Amino acid sequence: GSPLYSHSAPVWQWFASNIGLACMCVGFGLRAIGMTAGTAVLATGGALSAAGAYTFAYVIWRTMDAPISRQPVGVVLQRPVRVER
Repeated sequence: GSPLYSHSAPVWQWFASNIGLACMCVGFGLRAIGMTAGTAVLATGGALSAAGAYTFAYVIWRTMDAPISRQPVGVVLQRPVRVER
C-alpha cells in the first residue's frame, strides 16, 4: 500500500470532530432549555464535525489514489528464529 497522504491532517480531523461533537451536545442542551445561543453553538459544532468528516474522506481518498510504491513500506525482513526445546 501507500503511506498516509498527510500525517498532520488526521490530528486536526480528530480534534475538529471531537470539539464539534462537544459543541453539538452543548448546543442541543442549550436549545432544550430555551436559550437562543444554543442555535449558534449547535451550528458551530455541526460545521466543525462536518469539516472533520470531509478532512477524513479527503485524506483517505488521496492515500488510496496515490501511486503504488515499489518498495514495501514498514516491512522489516528478518530471518526466521528457531526455538530449541
